[in-house]
Amino acid sequence: MTRLSLTNLLTPSLLDELIPPFEAVFDLSGQVSVLDPNGKLYYGAEPSQNIGLSTPLIVEQNEIGRVHLAVQPDDARMSKAIAYLATTLSRAANDSWRQNLLAEEVLQRYDELNLMYGLGTNFVQGMGANAIVQSVLEETNRILLADAGAIYLTDEDTGKLQAVSFFGEKGTEEFWNGQVRELALSTLYAYEQAQTFDGEKIVCAPLRYDEEMLGSLVLIHEHPDRTFRANDVNLLTTLMQNTALFIHAARLVSK
Repeated sequence: MTRLSLTNLLTPSLLDELIPPFEAVFDLSGQVSVLDPNGKLYYGAEPSQNIGLSTPLIVEQNEIGRVHLAVQPDDARMSKAIAYLATTLSRAANDSWRQNLLAEEVLQRYDELNLMYGLGTNFVQGMGANAIVQSVLEETNRILLADAGAIYLTDEDTGKLQAVSFFGEKGTEEFWNGQVRELALSTLYAYEQAQTFDGEKIVCAPLRYDEEMLGSLVLIHEHPDRTFRANDVNLLTTLMQNTALFIHAARLVSK
């Protein structure tokens, strides 16, 4: 997922197109600087510590940096000018953000189609339910890049939900058969679509075919700056619906 950062949204080449013309209009050659959120210089000359006007650059209600103008802070005309420049740069960054999201979504749709095709191929090749879900977990996480995850299947004999495949640093069998399993179980019986929990750090998707409770998939983001998005939830909902169909069919074939 594209990060909200200057390097991703306001490239030096883009700033070269916007800032020098602005400086030329106001005869401010070399007086505009762009700083990252930590105050480190990203573009232009190192600003003076004792003089200047500074205005934030905002994308999706987040400050990604600041634009600094080396003039007297009580200059009303320049104050309006720097506000205009900050608005222009913020709009350019927002446009870059939306374009990046669109490009990512196109690539994700392509990956999803490949994943669905691979799921069908695995079934045709005679894979059992456990092998199918192992493949699903691996391929799904290739798209979503979670830090940990597990996929559960309901044992046909005991009716118990069991983790048949998992990954991640916390991914011991004891961990996945504890509270995470309880979350997977409750999601399986309470929802028909994928759900997020814990501030969108955990996503859980039920594996259900009609009234048959087949299992659940759980993915976890451990890094504080990463969460699951609506597109991720939609992907898992669609994928689990198709996976449930193939698991149901695979179990019928095995019988």
